[in-house]
Amino acid sequence: KSSIEEVAELSTELIIVEGKQPNAFATKTTQGANVVGINFAMLDIIGLDIHAAAALIGHEIAHLKLNHGEQAARSQKSNTVMKILGGVALGSLGVPAGGLISDITVTAISTKYSRNNETEADYLGAIWATEASYETDGAVRLHEAIYKLSKNRPIPFLSTHPSGPQRIATLKQLSNRLSP
Repeated sequence: KSSIEEVAELSTELIIVEGKQPNAFATKTTQGANVVGINFAMLDIIGLDIHAAAALIGHEIAHLKLNHGEQAARSQKSNTVMKILGGVALGSLGVPAGGLISDITVTAISTKYSRNNETEADYLGAIWATEASYETDGAVRLHEAIYKLSKNRPIPFLSTHPSGPQRIATLKQLSNRLSP
């Protein structure tokens, strides 16, 4: 088997971190090293399903490859400015709760942006996992497990990483397209 790093052409360091709520992340260190982190709660969901783990790692590497972290940092800075300016503008027009309206609007726009990044990372991560000889439906099983768990208790991770029926259906379609 080739590794996901090889097919993605991106070297990463995998770390395991504490955490009671399922989570995984991708980041660059201040020295520029690429890091993929998975916490223990997410590992509990994955269990021994190496194909689900490959899909998750591929997804996180895709975030790095597509520079989503840098885009999010720039977006967060501009969102803060937009919230302040929007609140001031609406307040000067006499709109009650102008700051709150501005905050909600900018948050909705940035959440859509974040979910678009998730879709891109799902797509590229699934392709890389398949190219590295993992099963095409690893991501489907992972998100079905996360969704099942989230029905019993809220998971903060899901506010920007929803694992609902629509995402699962999209992943199933992608899996079917990638299957030999």
